[in-house]
Amino acid sequence: MEETHNEKLVLGFVGTVSSGKSTAITKLFGIDVGDIDPLPGSTKKTKFFRHPELDNVIVGDLPGLGDVNAEVSEIAQDALKDLDLIVNVVNADGGIGDQEMENLRLIQKTEKPFVVCLNKIDLINPEEWDELRKDTASQLSLELDSVLLTAFDPDNADPGEMIGVGELNCWTIETLKEKGKHLLYLKSLKKEAPDEFDEQGFWKKVRKIAGKVPFIPDAVALYFCMMDSKTSLTTRIAIAGALAYLVWPADLIPDITPGVGYLDDAAAIAALDGYIRDEHRRQADEALLRNK
Repeated sequence: MEETHNEKLVLGFVGTVSSGKSTAITKLFGIDVGDIDPLPGSTKKTKFFRHPELDNVIVGDLPGLGDVNAEVSEIAQDALKDLDLIVNVVNADGGIGDQEMENLRLIQKTEKPFVVCLNKIDLINPEEWDELRKDTASQLSLELDSVLLTAFDPDNADPGEMIGVGELNCWTIETLKEKGKHLLYLKSLKKEAPDEFDEQGFWKKVRKIAGKVPFIPDAVALYFCMMDSKTSLTTRIAIAGALAYLVWPADLIPDITPGVGYLDDAAAIAALDGYIRDEHRRQADEALLRNK
């Protein structure tokens, strides 16, 4: 069943034609994508499906990037902006070429969490797997843990013998734990972060915990940074997302995975410390004196 993705996170599978994206979704989640075909380019439009276990996550199946049909390729590129977590499926037997490099550039441009699955690894001699993974990470200028070896539909093997599934599942869950609520909040804000920011709630919380936790001066400085018209929109949205955890009650942002707590306030604020300018700190000092 196709699913809309308002107020949900989208785990998108992207890559070149015939890299195994649709097969991966079917094998991993038991989702009938409806168009797995031995012919290249069988996926002609982006499709969205419910994740079978995570209520706030849906799965996106994109057409092939770099499809010979330019219109299909453009559909895939346009759909990238709607993804929140990206699985970039690469055909291990084909290697890294110009198209794979361009795909990675487009993915990195989204600034969303991603992982590269070097798929169909079963077609490669197992003795070469480790070296191939290292070479791929080097070619793409990525950390080694950003490249996984996978075979979602291995030749001459039972379905239970898929390669790399555990590693991909771990990446997905860990990324949701670390960034899931933050991604949901940014998605809900879109371009109106300062307008939708709960200013009254923020200052009420600041007055309540000022002097009790060490990061409050930085949080207030970030507030002034967010309200500064010279601060970029992207940065303002990120700051609003971080400060929201000081204000919003626990049930306002839905859980992504069972038993997962909220992103640590101090860590979220510290991650944005570099955007604070001296003028913001001066404003923060003055505001904290007024709000004592």
